[in-house]
Amino acid sequence: MVVTSSKIMRQFIKNSINCNQDCSLKTSSSENVPPCKKCNMKIIGNVLVSEPSIENLEDNRKLQKTFTGWKKTNHNHVINFLNLHSDKNWHILDVGTGSHNLSEIYPDINPNQYYTLDIQNNNHLDIICDLTKSQPLKEIFDVIICLNVLEHVYNYNDFLNNTLKMLKPNGYFLFAVPYHSGLHQTPYDYFRYSNFALEKIFTEHKLEIIEIEPVHNGFNPWASLSTYKTLIRNNNNLLSTLTTFMLNMSILISRIAYKINRDIIIDGHYSEIDEQKKNQHPELKLKSTPTGYVGTLKKL
Repeated sequence: MVVTSSKIMRQFIKNSINCNQDCSLKTSSSENVPPCKKCNMKIIGNVLVSEPSIENLEDNRKLQKTFTGWKKTNHNHVINFLNLHSDKNWHILDVGTGSHNLSEIYPDINPNQYYTLDIQNNNHLDIICDLTKSQPLKEIFDVIICLNVLEHVYNYNDFLNNTLKMLKPNGYFLFAVPYHSGLHQTPYDYFRYSNFALEKIFTEHKLEIIEIEPVHNGFNPWASLSTYKTLIRNNNNLLSTLTTFMLNMSILISRIAYKINRDIIIDGHYSEIDEQKKNQHPELKLKSTPTGYVGTLKKL
């Protein structure tokens, strides 16, 4: 759906466009400005657009009312970090924000200091840009958030180069990537990063690692049974009916046992020592498959 935007372009974005001072985008007061001859970016409906093929904005926003445990962990990582530095008047860029604006969900984030960027054409964004191709803004942000994005970027080195050029020295890069996750947003799902890969990649990009933490969202003993039940329940015969009944009973017993024994806590990174001991300690096999990783990095 093509829409006409009524929002006002944010002055901080306009002043920080990665172009010369006489850039036509900076000097114009119109909500629609054709491509600048120097930077090739344009303004459509007061949104900064670097993609030449986009001529009109679309309204493709699909908001979720609930979030998975993994997504909540990602959000908590960001909110907890920002709360620790609540005295700072930081400018924050959310890269790959999708349909969600964190400042609309969490009052901890000042909407006047929070900006959104995505590759998808959507009229609620501040910037539409493919960060593997260009750097739309100058080195102006104190914090850049990048949640569940890196696994979808094939040219991740170019992406990180352009993203980090917008981060001030000593600025913070907050990220989350899944590890034990099914394919999603296909066909743009390319990688599952281990903590070893993340440490190497971020170090190569001159980032100081403050923390990279595995996320273990508990142990679900009935997940496989539930999946199997879903696969067979459409078979309309007596055997599938009996099997479904037995699986339901097994799932119920598993849930009761899980409740009685409480959560199985899994912490820390899977190590060489864990690798050697995993046959004697089966819980270490669970440790080797975290849901994903969250981290905080600092630009040197």
